Amino acid sequence: MTAARVFAGFLVAIAAGAAAPVGTMSDLMIRVIYPTSDAVFYITTREPKNDAEWNDLQTKTLMLAESANLLMMPGYARDQDRWMTDARLMLDAGTAAYKAAKARDVEALAAVNDALYESCVTCHQHYRRNYGRGSAAMQTVSETAPIVVSVEGGSIRGAEVEGIRVFKGLPYAAPPVGDLRWRPPQPAARWSGVRDATAFGAECPQTQYEPGSVYIRPLQKQSEDCLFLNVWTPAKAGDRLPVMVWIHGGALTRGSGISDARDGVPLAKKGVVLVTLNYRLGPLGYLAHPELTAESPHHSSGNYGVLDQIAALEWVQKNIAAFGGDATKVTIAGESAGSWSVNTLVASPLAKGLFIRAIGESGGRFTSTPPLSGDRGRAPSAEQVGVTFAKAAGAESLAALRALPAEKLLSVPGFRTQENVDGWVLPTEIWTIFAEKTHNNVPVLVGSNANEMTSLATPAMQPASFDDFKRRIAQQYGRLAAEFETVYGVKGEADVAAAMLASARDITFSQHMRSWARATAAVGSKAYLYFFTHVAPHPRAKELGAFHASEIPYVFNVVPSSDPREAGFAYTDADRQLADRMSSYWTNFVKTGDPNGPGLPAWTPYEPASEPYLEIGDPIKTGHHLLQKELDFLERAHQR
Repeated sequence: MTAARVFAGFLVAIAAGAAAPVGTMSDLMIRVIYPTSDAVFYITTREPKNDAEWNDLQTKTLMLAESANLLMMPGYARDQDRWMTDARLMLDAGTAAYKAAKARDVEALAAVNDALYESCVTCHQHYRRNYGRGSAAMQTVSETAPIVVSVEGGSIRGAEVEGIRVFKGLPYAAPPVGDLRWRPPQPAARWSGVRDATAFGAECPQTQYEPGSVYIRPLQKQSEDCLFLNVWTPAKAGDRLPVMVWIHGGALTRGSGISDARDGVPLAKKGVVLVTLNYRLGPLGYLAHPELTAESPHHSSGNYGVLDQIAALEWVQKNIAAFGGDATKVTIAGESAGSWSVNTLVASPLAKGLFIRAIGESGGRFTSTPPLSGDRGRAPSAEQVGVTFAKAAGAESLAALRALPAEKLLSVPGFRTQENVDGWVLPTEIWTIFAEKTHNNVPVLVGSNANEMTSLATPAMQPASFDDFKRRIAQQYGRLAAEFETVYGVKGEADVAAAMLASARDITFSQHMRSWARATAAVGSKAYLYFFTHVAPHPRAKELGAFHASEIPYVFNVVPSSDPREAGFAYTDADRQLADRMSSYWTNFVKTGDPNGPGLPAWTPYEPASEPYLEIGDPIKTGHHLLQKELDFLERAHQR
């Protein structure tokens, strides 16, 4: 227990038995308890490294002395003599710490820290003995799990929000900078003292979405030093709760651990430990190159974003118990590119044993995965893409490429951001791994949305005319072109736009999620398939429908949300009820592998004969053979 934690308990105990003539309990908390606890924590845990930090320390020492003077006012407690003694200890400690800070005297500061800690322990014991027995305030302090916890690397200090302990910006790997750019993640360095974990870490370098996109959000601080994760935990001392690790979307080029889940409190309140993470994006996360392959002991390059995710899961295995989590009950989850990543991790032998369940929302990799090198007669290899990229960036060598600033790398157009078959992270193509039943055999909850493409489509996706549509379909489907028109209901030019959006939805999303459910059921594990049809109250709701990623606020039970992307959403009680139900399905699955629970419409596991799925809409109901004629057609077209 740190001095700050002990002192906070001592002060709350005093408040519980105090007579406060100078103000209310709120006044006492605001004027004395909060600033004193903050000041004690700062003084006892910081090791100033520069003038700015020494100046900050001086400010905190003055705050402590000022709080001591307030406490020395008469009438605050029944045991006035003891009270005055403790207040004088605080005043002396604050004064001594101020002098040490002003003189930049590290040894004197350490001596103050030791004395302050001992006095805090003594004060805490005295006031608990005299005022804490039977005091709800004191019991709350003593029974709440500590805000300061120890993890691999050192101690961290989080914060408590609505009963949920929150830890932000925790490094799970070393900064991938300099010579570590385009290398597998390395262990994070240890730190001294107690690391502040009350602010999110920098996001990995990325560019903004195009103007008009529904996904535009204010970009946060960016840095290549970005391998951080965040933890929300409801656990109390002795708990071992199931864990959900969320991997964000953004096409592997955008997003962060807070782009989907800035507020994890509502989900954590449902009894799971929530972890979100950053991973390297774009060329910084997925660049393959012959020189990178040559320097790798695994003869691999390009899958650094996947390796980051694996490193984060390994960190969870080693450290989640410190947050009351159970490392044997980890579920990985993600949406869009996050779901691609979950699908990839389920396929990768390197992720074996790091999780026992998986959730995929609108994203799978059941098409071809490019090779690291060589030519398979389709798309260029990952190394070929990397060589082209390096030339476009003006780098003649790997050293020159590593020397380029991140901004320059992001400005080079045309990079294909995708995993590759490197023989290490992925021994073969993902669809082949599933077909051969060599993937990590875990239960899954997977699905997609009814109108995925309305928020993703570009003008180029729509044919310029009906004749243009005919040409495109003939080129893509050959002798099956007429069947395409029948399946997607194209009777004339007025039907073309809807058919193009629907077919793109199915090719990009729906088909992959059904394939994933089928592959899971084929190896004897439970698969739960869903189709999200609820239309969020977006200002453009009529145009967008149940668009891509619109289910995320409901999954995290943040309806309404402070997310600026949801400005203008007119949420209703029906939305709030759906969010409560959907987040319960998800957390039930994390806890037991079965999303069903009290008060929820039944969700039948997928099986190939009747192909049940849950339509999450208005109302929630069971369906069978999701988009069967469309998906069966696309499978035949793919096989021809």
